[in-house]
Parts: sequence; C-alpha cells; structure tokens
Amino acid sequence: MTGLSRFRPKGLPGNGLPIRLLAAAAVISACESAKQDDAGVLDGGVDARDAEQSDADLPDVSGPDAGPWFMTTLTSSGALAGLAGPTGDVKYLSPVAGVTPRPPITEPCYFQNMNVFDYHLRFLRSFTELSTLTATDYRDLVLRRPTRIWWGGGVKHYPATPHPSAGQGVTVWTVYHEVAGADRLSSDDLVAVHSILSECVGFSPDRLAFLPTDPFQTTFARQERAALLGRGIAVIFAEELR
Repeated sequence: MTGLSRFRPKGLPGNGLPIRLLAAAAVISACESAKQDDAGVLDGGVDARDAEQSDADLPDVSGPDAGPWFMTTLTSSGALAGLAGPTGDVKYLSPVAGVTPRPPITEPCYFQNMNVFDYHLRFLRSFTELSTLTATDYRDLVLRRPTRIWWGGGVKHYPATPHPSAGQGVTVWTVYHEVAGADRLSSDDLVAVHSILSECVGFSPDRLAFLPTDPFQTTFARQERAALLGRGIAVIFAEELR
C-alpha cells in the first residue's frame, strides 16, 4: 500500500457528532496545545503527555470533506498542507528498521490527518489490531529505546525559511523520545529517521532538517551540528524559522 489511504479504519467509533461539537473539540485541542511551551513549533514531547487523553468520543468525520485519514508518502507541499491541522504540522509514525513490523503499521511512513486525529494514540487506536493500546503501550512502542518499534514525530514545511545548506524552503522534522538516560536520542537514531523520511517526503528530500524540541535535543544538536551535517543531516533551530 503506497500513496494515500482514504478509508474508515475498522473499529473507529462512528457517533456522527454535529459540526458544533467538532468545533468545540477543536477549541479544546487548541487550549491543550497552548499549554505546551512550543513557541509555535513542533513539540517533541506532546504525545508523551497527551497520549493519556481518552478517545471514547471520537467524532465520525468519514464524510467526503474529511480527506484521507493518512498518507504513506508526501508528494507535494500541498499534500502535507492537506493533512495539517491549524498549526501546520503533521505527525508521522515509521517502523524501526530491523524490528519485526506490527500490523497494520507496516509501510515505511504514516502521516496522519491532523484534522481527524490530533494525537498518535488516537490514530493508532482507530485500527482494530491496535484498538486496545494504552498510554503505557505507546511509551514503550514509540518513546523507549529497548522496546521501540515505531519512530514518532512531526513534519512541517516552512517555505520562507532558508535551508541550512540547500537554499530557500525547509521541511523540518522532529523525533519523540524519553529524555532520561539511555532513551535519549543519538546521532545514529537521527540518521535512521532521516533515511526513512527522505524516502517518504518526496517533494523535498533535500530540504529536510532536524528540529530539536527539548533542552537535551537542543544542546545535543548544537554540539553535533557539524558532525550531523557531515552525515547528511541538516539541523535547524526554532529561532531560525520564519
């Protein structure tokens, strides 16, 4: 399965909430996001905290205007924009290389429609095979190195921001992790994720740049910026975005 998938995953509640409740849900989501100190950029820890939210009352948004529920490749900036929520970012999940895939997340990348699923856990639970995942499961499967089977993070396009080494326009990407001890990201982790995203973000593989989103990542990226660029990974910081 490649490209986009436009279907209603099995097991997703379909309670047909009216549009006024969808609007209210969007306001609540925005208020929750405002609590994150992300300065308007992608927050690498948002899923670590918000995976605990209940999805028992997910609205039925499977109508013709909902768009694809996810895409496995982004062939244009328009495709990314079509999945993006109000902040312009799109969350992704990617199986870790060398780890046995856990169905149905078997394609190299899944970019979720942020207008349908604001959090990873809600997206994952929409599949019958993953409908019972808990917040602890999410941490184990995405954030913790010994048990990680999926990389998780976000992508966002900044057309007015110069890429550190490739001219005008940059698509930033983030990676979620636990910030303590051995679960912290390494250079090899960033190389692995960049390699995957370079294949999945087809419209700008040479305009990708890693965006650190917590104090550890920021310090690490400043120290390793030149070495990472030598391995083909551009780094950009929040203050450089336009």
